[in-house]
Amino acid sequence: MERLDYSNRLILCNAFSTTAGWVNRTAVPLAIYAITGSAVDTSLAFAAAHLPAITVGFFSGAIVDRNRPEAVAKITTGLSAVCAGLIALLIDIRECLPIVYLLLFVNSSLSAIQLPAFQSLVVRACPRHKLLKGNSNLGIVDQTNSVFVPLFVGFAFTFVPPVAIFLISAASYLGSLFVLLPMHIKQQRLHLDITTWKAIGDGFSVLFSNRELFSSNVVFIFSNFATTLVQSTVVAMLAVQFGNESYSIGVFFAAVGLFGIAGHSLARFIVCHFPVSSLIMGLTVVSAALTILMVLNPSFTSFTVLWGMTVLLGAINVTALTTYRQTSVPEHVMGRAVSASRVMTYFPIPIGAALAGVIFEMMGSDAVVMISAGARVLGVIAAGITLLYLGSRRNA
Repeated sequence: MERLDYSNRLILCNAFSTTAGWVNRTAVPLAIYAITGSAVDTSLAFAAAHLPAITVGFFSGAIVDRNRPEAVAKITTGLSAVCAGLIALLIDIRECLPIVYLLLFVNSSLSAIQLPAFQSLVVRACPRHKLLKGNSNLGIVDQTNSVFVPLFVGFAFTFVPPVAIFLISAASYLGSLFVLLPMHIKQQRLHLDITTWKAIGDGFSVLFSNRELFSSNVVFIFSNFATTLVQSTVVAMLAVQFGNESYSIGVFFAAVGLFGIAGHSLARFIVCHFPVSSLIMGLTVVSAALTILMVLNPSFTSFTVLWGMTVLLGAINVTALTTYRQTSVPEHVMGRAVSASRVMTYFPIPIGAALAGVIFEMMGSDAVVMISAGARVLGVIAAGITLLYLGSRRNA
């Protein structure tokens, strides 16, 4: 089957969709914290937005591998535009916050399907020798948006109503859909015989059969929990600890995004020189040390730089894991493998988000940061044990 090169179109599609994602990530906590003044309510919104990764995510691989991934991506992206539009209408009304939480859950459910669909598209629409560079570029686009979109939202939030900001999110989803519409990728056959429960088992079997892939996912279980503790409370953390207004919070996200761009840019030169599990474990240890130093931060600037460095190292890890999975997993089970990997690594996120607000209000920001650092160290230990266990099974 002739391999098409839709790399540039995929990058443009990613640019629109990640713009929408970063609008939501920045504007939702700002809006909810402004309305309620509660770190708990803000972190609950974060949890609602990430819960589908471990619920709908179980079934997304079967949906993608049974159908054409570009068709799945088109449908879910269009529905995401509808959700963003509804959030725009309701976000200003305190009594409608439960509905907003529900819409966040629905939109994230669509995203849980979009991600394996997009990963399957990358494998089918990007030549194999361009995968590392392609993943690096996709990450750069995401992180570039993480610089400019939060900066824009932080400033815009001061001057325009939230409805206008969320309409930008809806328009960005429509832009992504417009880019996807002309894409038609030949597929040898549709796997209509894939049952949902068998698909779930297949996805996890693929991961477990590859010790490098499985142990790397173990690290991400703990590091995602660690990252969530800080990210889901960072708006309240910056407001309480440094007295920052919304525009300063936008500057924080933008500055951290610059570190993310650097990480994805460096990844293409680093990833190919190290075993994936060793690289991910080593960089996670360094991230834990940097997180501990955040407790000693004397200023907003040092807090931002230290967290930015953890994001830089995390960006390298994301590119490393994504590229390794794309090159080591058979194409016809890619959707199921991505789905299983996402479920495995994302289930701590809503847990961390739900706990973060409580820890913050009961014990303070330093406790949140220290628990985050400890979780990273535990992840490396767990991954090391996993590598030894799977190695012994293979030798036996």
